[in-house]
Amino acid sequence: EEGAQKLANMQAMRDFMASIIQRREPTDADEDGAFTEEAWEDQLKASDRLNDANMEAMDKYGEDEDAEEKTAFVMGWDHLLEDMADAEEGVEPSENDSEEKKRRREWIEMMNQACEEVESASGKDAEGDLEEEEAPPHPLQEFSHDLVLRLMEQLRVAGLDEIRGDDREHPLDRFLANVMRISGKLAGALRSRHDETDIDIDTGYTLAITKRCLNWANEALAAIEELTTLDEFAAHRDLCETWRADLFKLREGITDLRRELRGE
Repeated sequence: EEGAQKLANMQAMRDFMASIIQRREPTDADEDGAFTEEAWEDQLKASDRLNDANMEAMDKYGEDEDAEEKTAFVMGWDHLLEDMADAEEGVEPSENDSEEKKRRREWIEMMNQACEEVESASGKDAEGDLEEEEAPPHPLQEFSHDLVLRLMEQLRVAGLDEIRGDDREHPLDRFLANVMRISGKLAGALRSRHDETDIDIDTGYTLAITKRCLNWANEALAAIEELTTLDEFAAHRDLCETWRADLFKLREGITDLRRELRGE
């Protein structure tokens, strides 16, 4: 009875995770519009849901001795359970394996080979055998990065970290978190776009990321508005105005980039 109850609890958790993840079967329409802004936004939302579910599973089973197996089960990762069982039982690859299992094995081999090539190239770079000049960062990426560094220095000089304390819901913390989120996401989205290439599969992704960045910029601006109402920030109103001006400039740059990518 105890074992049956544990299995029922695991199945209930699996059903709950499925409601969070909301998986759906791909369609022909997905293939046709794989690189549009809307398709990338759907993928990003799906990734957010998957991450939320995984964090939920890790919180629940993280300390369990069978954490990997239980997490894989409730997340619906049956292929991982199959691979774990094969590894434990010493099962060798076979021509009778399912096509999905063969594709998964080929993918793992390709990833391992790619990692080896990257490590090999990194070693040659360290020895000075390969001297490829990196492309300069996109101006918007550079501005957002410099903004984060400037904010940290301003906080240190003004002693504002003491006001912020450990309260992660403090408007100052929300302001910083959103600005750093923008900087990090822009760096990832713009790094490859700044390189000259004849292949363009990243426009939709960059548009989806910059749309999120605009939302984060608005949240950061709202946090600044809250800061200006706090008594402890009365002596730092000029600094808040500087932050607001920088955010407006960043938001304007993101909007201009979106227009450029859309050919407007």
